[in-house]
Amino acid sequence: MINYIWVAFIVTAILYAGFLEVTGKPPVEQPDPIVLADYETGGTVPESTTIVKETGEGESTASLQVPYDLSAGDWSEVPLGLSIGPEYDAPSVWKDEPMALEPEKLTLAVRGDGSGNLLTFAVRDKDGELFFPAEMTRLDSEDTWKEVTLTLAELTPASATPGASLDLPATVEMRVVRSDASSSVSGAVLLDSVEVGLPAVRHDGGKYEADSWMGVATESVAEWAKVSIELAISLIGLMMLWLGLMKIAEEAGLVRLLARAVKPVMVFLFPDIPADSPAMGAILMNIAANMLGLGNAATPLGIKAMKEMQKDNPSSTYASNSQCMLLAVNTSSVIVLPAGIIAYRAAQGSIELMKFWPVMLATTAISTTVAVVACKLLERLPIFAVPAGALDNAATAPQENDA
Repeated sequence: MINYIWVAFIVTAILYAGFLEVTGKPPVEQPDPIVLADYETGGTVPESTTIVKETGEGESTASLQVPYDLSAGDWSEVPLGLSIGPEYDAPSVWKDEPMALEPEKLTLAVRGDGSGNLLTFAVRDKDGELFFPAEMTRLDSEDTWKEVTLTLAELTPASATPGASLDLPATVEMRVVRSDASSSVSGAVLLDSVEVGLPAVRHDGGKYEADSWMGVATESVAEWAKVSIELAISLIGLMMLWLGLMKIAEEAGLVRLLARAVKPVMVFLFPDIPADSPAMGAILMNIAANMLGLGNAATPLGIKAMKEMQKDNPSSTYASNSQCMLLAVNTSSVIVLPAGIIAYRAAQGSIELMKFWPVMLATTAISTTVAVVACKLLERLPIFAVPAGALDNAATAPQENDA
């Protein structure tokens, strides 16, 4: 029965994933980039830069003109005043405060001056450490716009700090490097369409890497199948130890001794079952196994007890009071020695295997008391009495033989 339930859960999860695949958003959604610079309306720009009207990307637009000068060295550094980081609350990108979003990448449209010099962007983090992209852009065309992308995770630290990590907030600087193929020592670069790309948003709230709901369902099923196998293997040794000890205890008479100790209570709970009945023996063994935390061993004993009680049940369609009581006691059973739970905790590396025991003993004692009281009270109510017709029909019905 349990296997059917697990199969039903898996099938339901796959069907639901398929439904979301067709009708809903994928679990990983890439947000649209946010345009941070709009030179059509002007705004604050860094010193030495100006906004010029140019034709860019197929339409008339305004661009930021950034001059450079290589007369004093092999490279020229121009601060852009662009700050990136976890907070951003102003409409203008050219500001000293960091941005309100953890960006994944920055994208800039660049147009060169035809000089053939090399352009790169340097990112200086809050510790003053520099980071560079892997490639530089050649300023070889005055008519073509190029897209330059700075993926923050792929930036390389400067040679002076080889093991540095990028810590936001950070500022972006433009650098022009002299090329051997160029004779120009000065010029200007046009920048436009500064956008920030955000990390993908996950809708499943989980850790799976798939980019579709069916992929998430498949990875989830595979992962939990692996977890179940690993848990089962880790529990085999511990469960064998405890079951072996319980078998020794059973052969030595410990289980029967415990059953004999609780026999007066059982006679009170099951007054319509004779003390020497095989049903009472099965009930006692079932309760004892549950008290020792041996649920696997208690199950067949409980089934045996139900079959024995059914032989004395005057109705073949209604459970007797004793059967209802056994079910209530099994469901809320007092656990004196939780062998299974101890095995689970040991498998997970717990160093205090029995710390939970007093609380567990108290809660199971309370739950069993409530179950017994509720069962005793409800069996007195006429609404729960077995109909007379069911008793008459049962009197002539053949009894099921034990296999």
